[in-house]
Amino acid sequence: MTKLLTVSDTALFFNISVISLRRLIKKKEIPYRRIGRKYFFTEEDIQTFLLQTAVPIGGKGEDPR
Repeated sequence: MTKLLTVSDTALFFNISVISLRRLIKKKEIPYRRIGRKYFFTEEDIQTFLLQTAVPIGGKGEDPR
């Protein structure tokens, strides 16, 4: 069985505020699970998010100017 992480646990993992994580949830930018009114994340959800947001080395990311 896959361990579910709470919003607080996941925010701590990413070193962001709970409010910032809730914004990502609201914009549907991060995969999540919803049980009732609560949101949960699996390790697979986190890994998927990290792969989606990765900028390749020397790649064509956003111009920092």
